[in-house]
Amino acid sequence: MKSMAILLSIALLIPAVAAEDTFGLTVVGEGGVVVPADTVFVTVSAVSTDENVSFASAKNAEDLNRTIEALVDVGFDRDGILPGRGRSVQTIRTYARTYNDTTSETVAQEITNRITEQVTIRLGTEDDKMLDRCLEMAEAENASVEITGYGLGDAGPAKVQARRKAVEDARYNAEELASAAGLKLGKTVDIYEPSPPRVRSLYTDWDSFGPWMMNAVEWPSSHMYHSTNRATRTEESGMVEVISRVVVTYEVSP
Repeated sequence: MKSMAILLSIALLIPAVAAEDTFGLTVVGEGGVVVPADTVFVTVSAVSTDENVSFASAKNAEDLNRTIEALVDVGFDRDGILPGRGRSVQTIRTYARTYNDTTSETVAQEITNRITEQVTIRLGTEDDKMLDRCLEMAEAENASVEITGYGLGDAGPAKVQARRKAVEDARYNAEELASAAGLKLGKTVDIYEPSPPRVRSLYTDWDSFGPWMMNAVEWPSSHMYHSTNRATRTEESGMVEVISRVVVTYEVSP
């Protein structure tokens, strides 16, 4: 985190209006805090293979609906179901050929479609019993369950900490740059936050940040997606990092 902030530091020496011997030094500061997630996103998937896409999709929908109703029956809050369902279709073509010297002839061809439909639900991270229920109900209804994201329902306190660290980091970078240039660092004259603090899950093999943000809750996105099943959950996978970046301008003088 620190090395990135230093690499991104920008130093601008510009004449200030207040005094002829005063200049402005602008730097970037970055700070982050790691906190336990309070929300877990679980994706329930149903998969069918059939020549008829409509028939397979209908079967998947039935499996998902039965799973959801079974969860509601054991206490799951229907409001935790995220709107919309994901759907993908993979077409598999199989050929049978006969060969005669240098020629071949297709004598049979079979086309099969693999259809996957998914629905995502939101649970509290402390609700392990309901997570276990999700797994049991899904298996009973020919579906599967994967943890597909963690987030914060209330990221306010973590954002405050991250912003403080970002401001501290900016001050440190400014002092380093001013000292290197033989200048004296003065008071803060301007501070700018390019975007609100971001929240990301600490999945170790996610190489980029790209969550959908809604009320400071992180939703899995297509290019930042890592599924982990219930059996492989780790302490780190239930943590999230809140990162803040600020641009601060200080007065400097010879």
